[in-house]
Amino acid sequence: MSDEELENPKILDDTFSTKVEGQRDEYSNLVGKFSDDAKSAVESFQEEGNLKNITHSSGKTTKVAPRKIEIASIYIDSRAGTFLETNAEGIIQSPGMTATKKDNRGRKRRQRFFVGTQVEAVTMDWVAKSINLRRAAKDPKDFEITSQVMQLLSPCIEEAQKAGDDIDRKILEENYEWFPMHLEEPIVKSVADDVEPEPNVDLMKNLVTIAYEVINEKLGAKIEKCQVSFAKFSDFSLYADSLGTQTDQVIPRVSFIGIVKTKEGSEAFGAIRGAGGTIDECLRRYTDKGDNKSLEDIIRQFCNEEIVAQIVDLDRTQNISILGSECPVILSSTSAGVLAHEVFGHCAEGDIIVDNHRDKTAKINLKARLGSQVSDNSSLNVIDTPHKCLESNGEKIFDYNWGYINIDGHGIEAKVAHIVENGIMVESMTDRYSHEEVINGLKTDIIERMNKRGLSGSVRRENYSKSPQVRMRNTFILPDPKGPSDPQEMAAKFVPKTKKGIYMKTCNGGWVQPADGTWMLYGNLCYLIENGQITDKPLRNVQITGNLGKSSDLIKSIGNRKSMTRSFTGTCGKSGQWVPVEGAGPIIYLENIAVASAGQRYWSDIVKDFVNQHKQVEKAQRGKSEIYIEEIASLQQDKACLCSVVLPPEIENKIWMGVEGNPTHTSLWDENKKEWTLVENKNVLSY
Repeated sequence: MSDEELENPKILDDTFSTKVEGQRDEYSNLVGKFSDDAKSAVESFQEEGNLKNITHSSGKTTKVAPRKIEIASIYIDSRAGTFLETNAEGIIQSPGMTATKKDNRGRKRRQRFFVGTQVEAVTMDWVAKSINLRRAAKDPKDFEITSQVMQLLSPCIEEAQKAGDDIDRKILEENYEWFPMHLEEPIVKSVADDVEPEPNVDLMKNLVTIAYEVINEKLGAKIEKCQVSFAKFSDFSLYADSLGTQTDQVIPRVSFIGIVKTKEGSEAFGAIRGAGGTIDECLRRYTDKGDNKSLEDIIRQFCNEEIVAQIVDLDRTQNISILGSECPVILSSTSAGVLAHEVFGHCAEGDIIVDNHRDKTAKINLKARLGSQVSDNSSLNVIDTPHKCLESNGEKIFDYNWGYINIDGHGIEAKVAHIVENGIMVESMTDRYSHEEVINGLKTDIIERMNKRGLSGSVRRENYSKSPQVRMRNTFILPDPKGPSDPQEMAAKFVPKTKKGIYMKTCNGGWVQPADGTWMLYGNLCYLIENGQITDKPLRNVQITGNLGKSSDLIKSIGNRKSMTRSFTGTCGKSGQWVPVEGAGPIIYLENIAVASAGQRYWSDIVKDFVNQHKQVEKAQRGKSEIYIEEIASLQQDKACLCSVVLPPEIENKIWMGVEGNPTHTSLWDENKKEWTLVENKNVLSY
């Protein structure tokens, strides 16, 4: 990066939308000051003793030193919105709702559930610190934010310099393998997609009421528990750094969920979710173009087809034991999305690749997959896209993708990661900390390709108090134009008539263990395949498992565009952090894969256990090595990643509203000194 580039950041238009229509974050005016403050802090603490030349993968040479500050950055995020849900009696209640009010200057400002900041400082290592800026149910004023951010920057930089000394010592004494940070050209960019900051709450209540009534009318006495929830919220984020990047972003998200448990032991979930659009646009995302049915009718159809019909079939299921331990499996469009996420997505996340490469106990080499054939099927193409619209060959497939972002948590413009092309893994998602290490030693064409693309813009956090991670956004298997159009056609063509098989219609989620490569999909409602046909004989709680190192011959057929009908929209958990993700694919034929009953516990109980154990680790109430979920049944379970179509509402709502924030510091106001005082929270797991 040249000195001229640092002095003149690139100003970008919104490349994902034709125009920015929504209201910008009210705190967006702070990004310029944050950038100046970060630059000033770096200049004040800068030490450049013991400089040495380092050559990057691109051939560029830079000078580094143990205590030299490469970059200091400031990230602020917050969330506003409306959450509605039914209680045990079917009464609508709101666990949280923010309003728009005027400040003392008459300007409209949106209340926030939380406002917090995370600062990072990078030498030869990096350190992050965080503070909750919203206390006593009061949104902070601009000057309150800037003063506390500056107070937090100083200890963060000092600690990063000490960490840099430690890395230098490890290089000299322990032959530690170290890689430089990968920086990109600074940008200045603003994204404001929320044109509906004050949603129609009466409409939301009406739709929740309709859903609850439809489900109860159709299922009646079968129901043990029924819950409907509806959320419309906006993610606000600001980022600025000492190199000149200044970004602000507002992304609206809509989530409508139905959950039913029956007295027969069945459990069904249904969800319509979307991002970057209004309530109307997101709820219509799966309807045909030109379909003018009302939102009320869309919700009725959703409840009948996605929840009621699923429960009716779940309550008449057969035992999976009729199948044996292996059989052919056809995945629906949504189930294929979970496969894309777990099998191809997580193993392409740069921080997971780096951790795996350094783990001497790892039983699989994820880095070696880059540049290698990961599927014998040359029609397999997998992408992870940040865009709110998925297109293939010029045709729009899905709009308002739930995992949509425009700018990532390090101020990088989000880009498409082409993970697999024609069966070969050609790219991974990387951030500034993992990029150089991931591509080191790879084939020249892969290095050149990933350097040309640059950082993928995949950095995400659950909230300001969590460490930056490389995360998927929307992960899709692309259709094969020559593939089958529907599951029956695929079954007739590929499943031998002498074999029984499974059509996995709904999938509650899945997990992958990067340390040993094992993965699992949890099929909630499946149907038996006999004589080359999908029958009306339902099976439930079917678990299919595999291993990344033994999956190259797994995918035998990929459906065409017509079979790509609906996406998996859910939440992904990685190292205790949960972010919205989407995934889909055309129908997929898997030949002879391991199948088993998913066990006695509800999927929602497994997920709740997974969430709670990670929360205990974060609060220093449990060690990482003590995480254990019986259904995962492998070592190093703290490394396991899990995605779910829904989280239990009492957990999911807390996540979106930031209730589970656990910052490294608390800032207290000293009335005598008239200043903020930092207090470190000792019970917070270090980044």
